[in-house]
Amino acid sequence: MRVTTALGKGFASLFATMKAVRPQRPIHPDGVWLTGTLTRTGPPVSSGISWIDGTGQDPIQARLSRSVGLPRWSPDILGLALRVPHGSDHFDVLLASTGASFPARFVLLPQRNVQAAKFTSMMPYKGGKSAVLLAAFPLDPSGRMPATPAGLRVGLAKRPLELALCFSRPLGDWTRFGTLVLTLEELEPVLVARGGDPTGLRFDPVRRPLPGSETYAWTRALREPSYAEARVAPGHALPGSDSR
Repeated sequence: MRVTTALGKGFASLFATMKAVRPQRPIHPDGVWLTGTLTRTGPPVSSGISWIDGTGQDPIQARLSRSVGLPRWSPDILGLALRVPHGSDHFDVLLASTGASFPARFVLLPQRNVQAAKFTSMMPYKGGKSAVLLAAFPLDPSGRMPATPAGLRVGLAKRPLELALCFSRPLGDWTRFGTLVLTLEELEPVLVARGGDPTGLRFDPVRRPLPGSETYAWTRALREPSYAEARVAPGHALPGSDSR
């Protein structure tokens, strides 16, 4: 825990430094807003997390973005953020472009083509049986959809992005439990014209994990400091932090 706590504080300091340069979005600065449908058909084997093991269909909000903000001609680590309604509330899922097999599923991989990307949670959820990872794999991996805002808008105007939703133990095989279909948010041009994020929507999987799951203490220690920094309005400092 001491190691993850120290790393978490280090990431938060780095995040704060980046925030001074990019006040609105220190990371994931370039992206597009999406809407879609998340359909759960239930896996053939139990994951130990009630939401994964159940069935249902939900309308969702999402954002697909370039994490680092590298020049658009270059590959970048891609992020896929989902907000899923649950009862009167919601929960958030964050996925990033990685490999699929072990150990590549824990390694961030830059991509130029969204259809060729493999998105995983990297950080495990605490299920009733064991640690569980989430993933979303494009159903047309041979297709082409440039991983730039302009490329995504053109590609999504032609057809939706369809992904298989899967879960796995940290060292296990992936098991499909549903499908995610994403299209361009109708108000996306308005969002872009107003600066891209007029609602101030932020995704936080630590505070809002999958229903039926918990977060491990070490993952909270690693991630929560950065998310806390993200929740602070630009120009302000966290209580007890050095604001210089």
